Amino acid sequence: MENLPNFLICGAQKSGTTTLYKILKKHPQIFMSRKKELHFFTLEFDKGVDWYKKKFIEATNGKYKAIGEASPSYMYLENAPERIYSIIPNAKLIFILRNPVDRANSHYWMSIKKLRHSRGFEKALEFEDNVLKNCDIETKRQTSYKDRGKYSIQIKRFMEFFPDDQMLFLDFDQLTKNPSVVFNKIYDFLEVNTYNNFNYKIPEIHSYQGSVPYSLTIQSILTKIPWNLGRRLMKLNLRKGIPHMNHETRKMLIEYFKPYNKDLEQMLGMKFDWDK
Repeated sequence: MENLPNFLICGAQKSGTTTLYKILKKHPQIFMSRKKELHFFTLEFDKGVDWYKKKFIEATNGKYKAIGEASPSYMYLENAPERIYSIIPNAKLIFILRNPVDRANSHYWMSIKKLRHSRGFEKALEFEDNVLKNCDIETKRQTSYKDRGKYSIQIKRFMEFFPDDQMLFLDFDQLTKNPSVVFNKIYDFLEVNTYNNFNYKIPEIHSYQGSVPYSLTIQSILTKIPWNLGRRLMKLNLRKGIPHMNHETRKMLIEYFKPYNKDLEQMLGMKFDWDK
């Protein structure tokens, strides 16, 4: 449809969607929305399709074969698949999947860094168990450390509306190990030239190391002061790298996700090395 995307990067959150967005944006035949996460089909649907179309008005010159955006909320929030189908039923959908244990840990540290709370990881998991069934969408998005890792449940919702040939599933581990192979899969899927056919070299990609607070106590104090000041002071409390997860916590999460991972492998016919 005119002024609408023909592909979406749907998730999963903390699984490399920003890397996909940035590199696809450099391809001469691909247009990506100026803002990475539009969240139209989840958080902004009430703004109407005309609001959404304006985000792609620069792509109406016939230069681009593939027009897209990247909003990880699409994979997770229940209403997205039907809404996407109602407006762009022929859209191609890209999913990149990361070990759900590592994804949960990365999600947690992102929440800490953004001053959303100052709970320890195990306390944050307990908080999720207590609030997730009866909370608003924003709380659900921010506290869904485990729930977002139930990929099989989320993908089943898309399979109710979209055929297999409109969906591409990628492994985050493969993205870090062999990015050129992964991006050529994407380029083939989107029917654009492979990276060898244009002047851009795909960089080496590493798992994002992030940054975390030196002290959760200081971070707790910063959550209670005005946002702008808190963000400035927060930089003084940050160090690079994400700490290793407690061994027993990791073991618990591996067991928690096993049935969902098994369902996922059967659904997609893919093997993921996530039980460690």
